[in-house]
Amino acid sequence: MANIVMNRLEEEIAQAEQRRANTSFSGPQAYQGGGMPYTIGQNPQYYGGPQYANQGQYQPYPQGGQQAAPSTPYGQYHDRYEVAYQQMEKTFHYDEGASITFNDIINKTSTMMGIMLVGALVGWFLAAHVPGLGLLAIVGGGIIALVAGIIAAVKRSLNPTIYIVYAASEGLLLGGISQLYEAEYPAIVSQAVIGTAAIFASTLLLYRMRLVRNSPKLMRFVAISFIAILIYAVINLVLVLFNLTNGPFGLDSMTLFGLPIGIVISLYAIFVGAAALVVDFDIAERAVTAGASKKFAWVCSFGIVLDTVYIYVYVLRLLALLRRD
Repeated sequence: MANIVMNRLEEEIAQAEQRRANTSFSGPQAYQGGGMPYTIGQNPQYYGGPQYANQGQYQPYPQGGQQAAPSTPYGQYHDRYEVAYQQMEKTFHYDEGASITFNDIINKTSTMMGIMLVGALVGWFLAAHVPGLGLLAIVGGGIIALVAGIIAAVKRSLNPTIYIVYAASEGLLLGGISQLYEAEYPAIVSQAVIGTAAIFASTLLLYRMRLVRNSPKLMRFVAISFIAILIYAVINLVLVLFNLTNGPFGLDSMTLFGLPIGIVISLYAIFVGAAALVVDFDIAERAVTAGASKKFAWVCSFGIVLDTVYIYVYVLRLLALLRRD
């Protein structure tokens, strides 16, 4: 997602790529630190040299009728080479075991989704059977999710607790809101879930087939669109709260050139959400390729979950507007 969290992940990816460029090698000849320090003939400590010529351990090849001097047996020579090479690898090689993998991202995303589902079930139950607590779950969950999201976006230490708290509180919010929509429009929640899953799967498929790509222009488009949609939502909320429009849904009830504004905005927001997923997928792939730290799996998962929730909310909203009209 084009936010502060993903900007920090971009920095980590750049650092990981630099570390890999400085430390990776595929064999003895790949070391570029001023020449291979263990090349035969250059390191007298391991491979013989002038100081060993008088000790019977190293002599040049015999010429003419000269007799070859005793030399170090191959096995001892090979063992010394292996010890030196292993020490160099231990010193310079980047620790791949601490690098992020696709499984890490999938596992963290699944964990957040599972926690969110549990929270949604609780919020749904409270909204359906205990309206007072249901309202508290919606408001409280929304506030906690907002605070947790802000902390996740600006906090330098990536504590998994922040993302777990966000998932649980976001689940309470979504569960309560979804129940209210379901009470007004039966079966709308299942339709929204299926629609969101279809958009997610289609976006992932298009990305994997390289039919859609991330780019700086796309990231700017997503960032600017998110800000514009947020401004629209705030203005619309103010109009509804102060009853400044004729319709009960504020600007969404109005039409522009014969088109319902609410439906147009919802379609645009869903498209922006899908574009944000492309950014998420690209950043996750680059993080894995660059060997970024494993802890950033939570960051990648957070962006994917956040944008998926965003798409679900606007799909739910779009379906409600279509059924109302």
